[in-house]
Order: sequence, then C-alpha cells, then structure tokens
Amino acid sequence: APRRRHLGTRGPRNGRARCLLESLSLRHSLDHGPRGPRGSLAPSPRCPRGRGGHRQRLPHLARYLRAVALRAQRALQQFDRDCSKAEEIAPFTKALNRFLEGLTPRTSDPKRVALEEFFWLIEEYKVSLFAQELKTAVPVSAKRLEKLIGEISRMI
Repeated sequence: APRRRHLGTRGPRNGRARCLLESLSLRHSLDHGPRGPRGSLAPSPRCPRGRGGHRQRLPHLARYLRAVALRAQRALQQFDRDCSKAEEIAPFTKALNRFLEGLTPRTSDPKRVALEEFFWLIEEYKVSLFAQELKTAVPVSAKRLEKLIGEISRMI
C-alpha cells in the first residue's frame, strides 16, 4: 500500500505551509468556536438566546466553509496578500480569545450572548476580506468589531 505523506515540519516550505494553515484558522474556529475552550459560550436553554440562535446560523456555515476554500485557493497564489489580510483579523481573534479566557461561571448571560455574536461577526469579517463575492449576512467592518470589543469589555 502506498504511504501517505504527512504535512510535517520539515522541508523548505514548512514555514509557509504552517503559516497558511494557521492563518486559515478553520481549525481554530472549529476548536474554539461559539462554545469556546471553557465550556458553553451560549446561555443555558432557559435563558433567552441572542438575536440569531444556533439554528439560524446553520445556513451560514456552508458559506463560511466556501469562504475558507476560496481563501485557501487564493493564498496558494498570493500568499503575502493573504498574510496581510490575516493580520487585519488577528487583533479581533486575540480579543475574542482574551474574553473567552476570562469567562467564569459568574459571567452574565448578556456578555455570553455578546461574545457569541462577536465570534460570528469575526467570521463575517473573514468573508468580507477573503471571499467578498459570497457577501456578508450583516454589515461588518473593523470599526464595528472595535466598537463591540469596547461594549463587551464594559459588561460583567
């Protein structure tokens, strides 16, 4: 049987491949998505959901995956351009991770809902940067994300 090649850490192109995989952030989105590394980010079933709820997000997941595929194709041809766009997203994902690390059982439900909305808004921002032709479901910009960071920071 033929041996499978493993995308390891050796070879001259390993840095570029690793950077590409990390910048795509699909793995991060799946591992640290709306449930986060510290348990459920969404409020409990007895608490009211955010504006959307999980069922309304399902149609968007296919669009997000198409955006990741388009980004991967384009990154293979214009890697430097992808990296510069990834740098635009980095402050927001870092802020999200900082918020998620600060979650405690006493974190308010409105803050949890706001964090979930922030997560999805970051995904929409990725679509706007890497796959504009797929269109965003809601208006999104760096300025809107920065404003939301400020609002979440003031929540308990």
